[in-house]
Amino acid sequence: MRFFLLKPGLALDDMPRIAKLVADFGWHVQLQGKGENLPDWLPMLESLPCPVVLDHMGRIEGNDVDHPAFQALLRFLDSGKCWVKLSGPYYGTSDGPPLYRDAVPRGRKLVETRPDRLVWAINWPHPPFDDDAKPEDAYLLDVLAEWAPDEEVRKQILVDNPRVLYDFDD
Repeated sequence: MRFFLLKPGLALDDMPRIAKLVADFGWHVQLQGKGENLPDWLPMLESLPCPVVLDHMGRIEGNDVDHPAFQALLRFLDSGKCWVKLSGPYYGTSDGPPLYRDAVPRGRKLVETRPDRLVWAINWPHPPFDDDAKPEDAYLLDVLAEWAPDEEVRKQILVDNPRVLYDFDD
């Protein structure tokens, strides 16, 4: 069940009740919101009876690995209850395409912390962009190669982890 907190819809206060319902199906809740709020949300997120997937690397402004919200994300990720989508490197970047170089330290830190709890995504059709300015999806795969230079780790992120998270059969 996806909670998109950047527009009206399901509210964070709805999450515990809905998480209890989806946990019975072996599902997870997915969250996209202003990542700066993550430290305040953590007690509730950690108490949920199902896994939590954070969209777009937590959607935290800027790319400072020492940012308190990013540090909270790392703690939550390390708990084993959280999954993070390695997507949307353009959120919070000032360097821009093709490699969003200022996002590299955060991407690498996530890979270093818990490569077994990361999944990759491209956020197609890239809603924040006009049609003539959308990111090239192949370049976004190059970004992953910057963050996870080891081929086995990339396979884990691209193949093995989604199999676990989404309970795919072999």
